[in-house]
Amino acid sequence: MTNIEFVVSGLKRRELKKKLSLLKYSYNMFWYYEDVDRVYGGGSDDFECENILERMKSEIIELERIVSEKK
Repeated sequence: MTNIEFVVSGLKRRELKKKLSLLKYSYNMFWYYEDVDRVYGGGSDDFECENILERMKSEIIELERIVSEKK
C-alpha cells in the first residue's frame, strides 16, 4: 500500500514539477537569451529585466513551497 506523503500528488504534482523545472531553467538562462536579444537589436532595459527576474524568483519559491508541502 502506498502512503501519499505530499499534499499535492499524482498528475497535478507532476505538472507543477514540470512547470517548476521550466521556470528554473528560464531563470538560469535569462541573461544568456537577453544578451543574444540585445546583440540583434531587441531586448529589454535593465530595470524591466530585474522585474521579470524578481517575478520569476517569487513564482519559483511559491511552487517549491507547494510541491514540498507534506501532510
